[in-house]
Amino acid sequence: ILVYDAKRKAIDVVAGQGAAARLATLDHFRARGGIPLRGIEAAAVPALLDACLVTLERHGRRSFAEVAAPTLRI
Repeated sequence: ILVYDAKRKAIDVVAGQGAAARLATLDHFRARGGIPLRGIEAAAVPALLDACLVTLERHGRRSFAEVAAPTLRI
């Protein structure tokens, strides 16, 4: 995640890299036609959520509940 802070004229980088789940094997993805390029299976979890929470803590003006509310409606 890249965040540009105009006041500081600086870019903050928050990396959400993480290990793949134990069941995310080569055979698992071969059966599905390859590794997905988008969607939940392409995300590293829980590192992705942690990166979002760190970014919200550093740069956000809303609570996690406010930011997550639209997701809960889906």
